[in-house]
Amino acid sequence: MKKTIQWLAVLLGVQLLLALGVGFSDSALSGSQQGGGALLSFDKTAIDRITLEGPEHDKLVLVNKDGRWRLPEAGDFPADSERVTQLLDRLAELTRGDVVAASRSAHERFKVGDAHFERRITLAEGDTPQATLYLGSSPALRRLHARRQGDDAVHIVELALFDLPLRVSDWQDKALLTLPPTEIAAIDLDGLRIERLQQDASWTARPLPEGMRVNSDAAARLSRQLADLRFDAVLGQEAKPEYGLKTPLLQLKLTRRDGTSVDYLLGQAADQEAYTLKVSSHPEYFRIPNWSAQELLATARREALLEAAAADTAASADRSQ
Repeated sequence: MKKTIQWLAVLLGVQLLLALGVGFSDSALSGSQQGGGALLSFDKTAIDRITLEGPEHDKLVLVNKDGRWRLPEAGDFPADSERVTQLLDRLAELTRGDVVAASRSAHERFKVGDAHFERRITLAEGDTPQATLYLGSSPALRRLHARRQGDDAVHIVELALFDLPLRVSDWQDKALLTLPPTEIAAIDLDGLRIERLQQDASWTARPLPEGMRVNSDAAARLSRQLADLRFDAVLGQEAKPEYGLKTPLLQLKLTRRDGTSVDYLLGQAADQEAYTLKVSSHPEYFRIPNWSAQELLATARREALLEAAAADTAASADRSQ
């Protein structure tokens, strides 16, 4: 009789454990009943404000003004619109994957709580939030725990924190100074004007010293370097002595096919390695990579742009004058 009671007690305990397990399972899965759908619901075309926040109260804001994404914390400096578009696309494509927890008590453990998170992304239209996503710890490479605001379920999504930097410099449009090479019509420097000939895309120069001609390869190389200029950092809008622009290493004027022109100044302080670029079309001063500045200086030398003319070419030029 005693053994029967013991067995009944064990059976009752097993049944209770099973009941608790089923109850827990139902609770854990309650947040993923609609599994497989989009994690966030928003209209990409309506979003004009993105706020990224980090765990140390770091914050970065991107705002779409007049059709262009800008960084208000950096004086509305243009943002990399392609990168912003990619971010919105990736957020729109996130799906409700595996649910690792569904209780509010688990939010802190996975770093997706309202106050403790690795990233909080708020997408808004004007001042009205359209979607908010919390990103936390990483269970694997390029995977993050994620939770949308208003939902207790914690999912695993395909994202990485380095895709969501909080530094302004990481979102600046580094291609701001670039332009199509074919738009460059002429370059004036060191008393020399080199011009592109429209009929065959070769180059000419004036005034040409006697017995000299323009090195078309060098002129084309200089044109490409100016067309593809990119910067490392924005130094602000205040001129400083350490920029070395009072006695620039290079000074030139670029004329576009539409007749507009842009002045370039490249400087370097005597006791520093960094190079500073000032372009008249923008109020900011830019730091450009050392290798880029050195290549530009080497190509823009008068000696590199001119070469000795062949005897028959020189004679032909004399006859035409």
